Amino acid sequence: YSDEDILNSICDHVRYGTYDEVRINGKLVAVARYNVDGIIAEILDLVIAPGYNSLYIMRRFILNGWTRFPYIKYVSYHRMYKRPQRRLAILSIKKLLKVK
Repeated sequence: YSDEDILNSICDHVRYGTYDEVRINGKLVAVARYNVDGIIAEILDLVIAPGYNSLYIMRRFILNGWTRFPYIKYVSYHRMYKRPQRRLAILSIKKLLKVK
């Protein structure tokens, strides 16, 4: 993709509220893009800076997204980079956030 295509995609996600970032002490440490389809949020991209707790960052992203879209019940994602042999994962938000 061209730089312009990438920028346009990010701007669309910002406009629809499906782009998120995590800052710690003002430093950008993670970004994510996702699509919402009914009750499922599909994570498209997730980048976390080395040295940061991935589980903590993921929980923050999920909580932020759930706050914006309270009807979401599941998160889905592919682990293509680390584990391309695995199928699509679909996980309950309540289970991920340990909410009863």
